[in-house]
Amino acid sequence: MYNSANPTNNKELKIKVLIDNAPHPEKPLQTEHGLSIWFEIDTQKWLLDLGDSSAFAENASHLGINLSEVDYVLLSHGHKDHTGGLAQFLTINHHATIFLSENMPGQIYLSLRDGLKRDISIDHKLLKKHPHRFRYIGDNTIVNSHVAIVCKLQGDFPAPLANQSLFIERDGTIMPDDFTHELAISIKTAQGMTVLSGCAHNGILNTLHAVSAFHGHNHINCYFGGTHLPDSRGGRNYETGEDIDSIAWHLKTNFPEMQLITSHCTGNKAKEIFNDTLKNKLTTFYSGFSIEL
Repeated sequence: MYNSANPTNNKELKIKVLIDNAPHPEKPLQTEHGLSIWFEIDTQKWLLDLGDSSAFAENASHLGINLSEVDYVLLSHGHKDHTGGLAQFLTINHHATIFLSENMPGQIYLSLRDGLKRDISIDHKLLKKHPHRFRYIGDNTIVNSHVAIVCKLQGDFPAPLANQSLFIERDGTIMPDDFTHELAISIKTAQGMTVLSGCAHNGILNTLHAVSAFHGHNHINCYFGGTHLPDSRGGRNYETGEDIDSIAWHLKTNFPEMQLITSHCTGNKAKEIFNDTLKNKLTTFYSGFSIEL
């Protein structure tokens, strides 16, 4: 357990979404099925994920974010919609430490949705070409006085049903992805803990409880990221309304202080149900969204 019950009171967390599926309501920023989030705490600049392409970098320029100044990157898991901009980032930034799971290198990640086999892996050639840039995480890790990386995310709650089309290929054998390569970030602020996650493939409840266990308390004031609760469509049936409502009530009961700020892999049905249950604690982000916590 990492004791973080007494956060530093004068540190402000700034967050900007560099790219997401949803468009900015006013600015002509790019969108894609991908995610990249910039944040700053205690003068250190971070990125969570790098989108599906170089578009995150173009949006960063429009938003006044200098990617060459980023100190740390966390790759939340090994899928291309979160790591596809890695080559672009490495050409812009020559010093940032890039954290990723020790379970990621060499793994081939597949989507078998709709009977199609698609390779959705990180570009492993980049890991071999720039080995000094990467730090592999195999256990929950304290980065500094404000930021920790939590990797033990499996728990007692069901994983999202949309994981059922996601697989790993090892030595020619295809097996369901267990998402042991997924990481989340916890950030200590004056209001409590903020949790950042790319997709929560392990489930938002498992993710939040893992962070709570690591820190020894459930004072989480914000969850920021995807929930991997997409809408059912085209014969693909995911969580029912009752399933999502049960998740929402668990959040309301066990994390009563928490704002839920989500988009990316969170469907409209899930957003509607979360909004009904959590009321004014739900916010939907988009490319260019910014907030200070």
